[in-house]
Order: sequence, then structure tokens, then C-alpha cells
Amino acid sequence: MWYCTNAHTPGKNPTSATSVVGQTSVLRTHMLIHTGRPVSCNLCPKRFCRPAQLRLHMRDHTGEKPYQCTECDQAFKQMSHLSDHVKRHSDERPYKCSHCDKGFKQMSTLKSHITIHTGEKPFKCSQCPYACRQRYSLTQHMKQHSADTPNPEKPHFCNLCQKGYSTMAMLMSHNDLVHKV
Repeated sequence: MWYCTNAHTPGKNPTSATSVVGQTSVLRTHMLIHTGRPVSCNLCPKRFCRPAQLRLHMRDHTGEKPYQCTECDQAFKQMSHLSDHVKRHSDERPYKCSHCDKGFKQMSTLKSHITIHTGEKPFKCSQCPYACRQRYSLTQHMKQHSADTPNPEKPHFCNLCQKGYSTMAMLMSHNDLVHKV
């Protein structure tokens, strides 16, 4: 049995983050993560440790999505993405909240839900004190910081400061937060 002694997760105990590999060849391939990425894409600057990673990456350039959902018309570039998607067509909700016993189809949705109980707001704005529970909310919020420049995609204007917003909801949120009206 071979071990990689590099800590893989910052801030964690290195012994718990040590990778265990069974063969010398697997260890050698694994060590490329730490020493270099010899496989490069000829269409962009990205580099990879393994040829299989490059093959998957090439689907970003080609748009190839070989894994088709049998329930709808969606297709995916990775089998794991299809597997996650197929759960949406099922009524099964295997991921249960320990606070309220509500069930979810995906672990990521459960993790987001739990922040309602904990009050955690992990997504923080880099330009103001705003924080929220979901990445999408932060993405929407960040649009208001670029609202100073005229943009046809931001037809909703504040009457008090003339900033533009892409949706009426964002304009109303702006008025509530900034102007308290």
C-alpha cells in the first residue's frame, strides 16, 4: 500500500486527508496533481493530469453531450450529471433534513436547505455587506453593482439615483435596501 503524504484539504488534519493508493503506477499518476499537469488542451490554456480529464474537457469545446435522459430531452457530458438529473423525475426524496425531516432529491439541495435552520449565509458580496444562502441570489445581487453603466438589459431605473436593474424585483430590493422606501 502506498500513501500520498501531501495534505489535500487545507485546514484539515493531514493524516485524515492522506490519499491511499494501491499500486505504484496509480501513485505516480496521482502525484501529478502535486508536481505538474503534463496533458494540455490544444484549444485553450487548460492543463490536466490525465488524458481522460482532457477527453472530458474537450466536450466543453465540442458541445458533445453523449448521455441522454430517457424521460426528457436533456443531455449531459458526464454520466454522473445524468444520474443526478434522473433523480428529478423520481418522487423519491432520500436526503432528509435532521432539523425538520423534510426530504430532498439531491444532497446539494439539502445542504442549501439546512442553512435556513442554521442561519448561515455562506455567499458574501465582495463589494458590500450583503450575504445570502444561495449562489444564485449572490449572482443576482452582483448585477446591481454593475448597474451604474447604461445597459439595454437593465430597463428598470431607480427614480432616486438613476441606477438600472434587469428586473423589477431587483429595483424594488434596491429601493428597500438603499433608499428605505
